[in-house]
Amino acid sequence: MKKLSAVVTIILVLLFYGCETVNVDDKKKIDENGSTDNSIVVLTNGCDTINADDKKKIDDNDNNDTAIENPPTGRPIKNEDLILGGIALGISVDDFDRLVTGALLSETISDESEPAFLRKERLYSNGLDVLFLNFHDGRGFILFWLETTSEEHPTTRGLSVGDDVEKIYELYGSPDMEVNNEFYYSAEAEDYFQLIISTENDKVVSIEIVRIL
Repeated sequence: MKKLSAVVTIILVLLFYGCETVNVDDKKKIDENGSTDNSIVVLTNGCDTINADDKKKIDDNDNNDTAIENPPTGRPIKNEDLILGGIALGISVDDFDRLVTGALLSETISDESEPAFLRKERLYSNGLDVLFLNFHDGRGFILFWLETTSEEHPTTRGLSVGDDVEKIYELYGSPDMEVNNEFYYSAEAEDYFQLIISTENDKVVSIEIVRIL
């Protein structure tokens, strides 16, 4: 019954999209060839033919109960997704220092003029690379960007460096954009935030959360 239903479904779909019914002569050809391995079902009105090989593919797919469906389309990430290893964007330098566990390897401070702000970038021994910005508004340095190359800092949904690409789809669905093995997910928030996951050889190699200016 599965084989019959698959072929009938294909024919019905094609008929629905404008194919005419099979005429008497075509039916005769089908009946005559029906017992051969090279039988061809002909649909008029310019529709494609279905030969025996294509029919076998349809049958095989129809009988495969374990086939994996395509992952869901891009789903906006939430504000709670903008956290890596318990560290969230928007916190102050002092709060960050209380959370970070790695040793500070380097720190660079620069002054930007348009718009006027200070930027402070730090690199840590445990795979963290962070960026703080100070807009001279009294709040001091605020965390705007955080990247990890270590499995020590998983996302709130449980994705870590070293995981397979398939796990990205399982946890987040299809990305809003994919460029050069990087998966981009936009956050559902008033400001513009992104989660960026970089991969190599089908493995996660870094995870970033960033507030876009």
